[in-house]
Amino acid sequence: RGLYEPTEPNQQGLLPVDDTHSLFYHVYGNSTSQHVALSLHGGPGAGSFPRHARFFDPKRCRVVLFDQRGCGSSTPRGDSCCLLQLTSQQRLRVHLNVSTWDIVLGGSWGSTLALAYSQEYPERVRAMVLRGVCLMRAKEICWLMSSSTSSSIQGVRERLAVRPRPPSPVADAPAGSTRPRLFSSNTTTQGAAARRWSDCLVSESRPAPSAPYVPAQVSCPRPSPSNRHDLQAMLTCWYSLHGGFLEEEAILQPQRMERIRHIPCIAVQGAADYICPPWTALDLHEAWPEMKLRLVAGAGHSMYDPEITSELVKATD
Repeated sequence: RGLYEPTEPNQQGLLPVDDTHSLFYHVYGNSTSQHVALSLHGGPGAGSFPRHARFFDPKRCRVVLFDQRGCGSSTPRGDSCCLLQLTSQQRLRVHLNVSTWDIVLGGSWGSTLALAYSQEYPERVRAMVLRGVCLMRAKEICWLMSSSTSSSIQGVRERLAVRPRPPSPVADAPAGSTRPRLFSSNTTTQGAAARRWSDCLVSESRPAPSAPYVPAQVSCPRPSPSNRHDLQAMLTCWYSLHGGFLEEEAILQPQRMERIRHIPCIAVQGAADYICPPWTALDLHEAWPEMKLRLVAGAGHSMYDPEITSELVKATD
């Protein structure tokens, strides 16, 4: 299965969600349909794009896309905090006069938000589709940032201009080492660090990690990006350094899992996903055996990997 044909938005706007912040949203599909889908983009900070709507049949439902707080065309740029993202989604739901989201589709960081939102407001979600499951736990962040003897990882580290992991790992963790550059007031330094950070995140090759380390809990200035490319790099770094602003193992807590156990869910996971490792999806499935897990052999992280796309479209159908 491929993506549905592109359509033009039939509604868009900038919704104030508090005295400071506004969300940019756009709605696609059948404007008269009673079935409404919500798409949650990844990153953090990646923003939404029109083709995200193409994972849904435009004749059968309305599809709501929005740029999360601080991302894309939402204002101001560079904001953070998972709980504020959840309340913003509620404000958007009320604004659009949506009683219940029929499907919440979240990929990567968006899957974290989909799960956290559903646990917070289980009566507002009828079904979920997840892609590249991410729970924002320390071991997942450390997996992405772990040192290795792999030449591919060494190449990434050279682009990040950081040293291999020393006996005391926190000081030279890529997130910590890159942080001063990402938040530099020098736009040239900032831009170069953002590109290096993005190179690291999209690297296609990640071996199994050795003993993971815990990233430093440091204080950084709030991101102030000069463009969308820099914005995503800085927000991803900012959220990673703070564990997604979630308590460790928060989503897998038994009392929280009980709140969503009744919600139908299909998770699509690339078996060769080195951004969100497959064992995260398996951990979620162990805690939530009612969830259907589609483990796609040979597929990576991207939602546009043909096999991942096919499984997602079949899931939303």
